[in-house]
Amino acid sequence: MSFLDNLTTIDIQTILDELGTTFDANKKGWQTVLSPIREESNPSFSINIQNGGWKDHGTGETGGILMLVSIVKSISTAEAYFWIKDLVHVQGQSLN
Repeated sequence: MSFLDNLTTIDIQTILDELGTTFDANKKGWQTVLSPIREESNPSFSINIQNGGWKDHGTGETGGILMLVSIVKSISTAEAYFWIKDLVHVQGQSLN
């Protein structure tokens, strides 16, 4: 089990804030926002604030928070893992 499975809503919101994704912090569950992956003028990107799952309705791509960080920051998934880990200050977890 990875620490990613235990991220809280606050952790997910912190990650999205760092990625520059604008969302309603008071709303739970799925939200539709402007895509952090590509430029668009009408929101067509859904993100689950509780678990980090996402879907880009414009491209059909889906994934989790690790993949999203990797894509947005143009880094490997291993680098994204440690970026998230450092951001949310998780200690003692191994890369799964």
